[in-house]
Amino acid sequence: MMTNIRQMPDKTPCRGIGHDARGRSAAGPAPRSRRWLCGCLAGLMMVVSPVFADDFGPQTVLDQYFEILTTRKVEHLSMLMDSGSMTRLKGLMVDAFRNEMEQGGSSLQKRFFGKAVTMDDVQAAPASLFLNEFAREILTAAEVQRFFVDRRDVVGSLMEGEDTVHFVVRLYLHQGPRSNSDVLVYTVVREGDGWKLRFPPTIQQILTMFEARLLQ
Repeated sequence: MMTNIRQMPDKTPCRGIGHDARGRSAAGPAPRSRRWLCGCLAGLMMVVSPVFADDFGPQTVLDQYFEILTTRKVEHLSMLMDSGSMTRLKGLMVDAFRNEMEQGGSSLQKRFFGKAVTMDDVQAAPASLFLNEFAREILTAAEVQRFFVDRRDVVGSLMEGEDTVHFVVRLYLHQGPRSNSDVLVYTVVREGDGWKLRFPPTIQQILTMFEARLLQ
């Protein structure tokens, strides 16, 4: 059953990664590459507080999602994600490592482990190892290119049945004199006794691009 969208008053400034407290008002179209990084940044900026998401409802899970904007931590990132998303990530990485090893490559081993490893090592590694590394790479790219997240507005939420909540969020970002905003949908699902976040479309896009590049 679908309920009507519910307006949310949350307009909390997102301070942290290069946040400019004064903000920027200059408008201008953002090239696709910059819009992609904005999306990736929004899609990967996740962390949970010392009390994990299992103990709270969907709104708190979303709040924890954006906490990375002020803390830049990824250590507990996997605690926020739903098991289906993490299983898909682990399967993709196992296939990617196997594909590279069969071709005699080792770049993934150095990238994620810092040394030579075997397929047994890859299969034994938790999915969080790969997710955290992706997050660090995106955050580093955003810092180098001086992307700023000024604030977020939770426009509303949509309940789908009893186990799924979709949040509509507008993010305001800028790079130098150019400002931009983007609307993204984040989905939180019930898992066990708590709530978890599904991979947003931006993360799924990163994984798809990563997979396509490896299979070339």
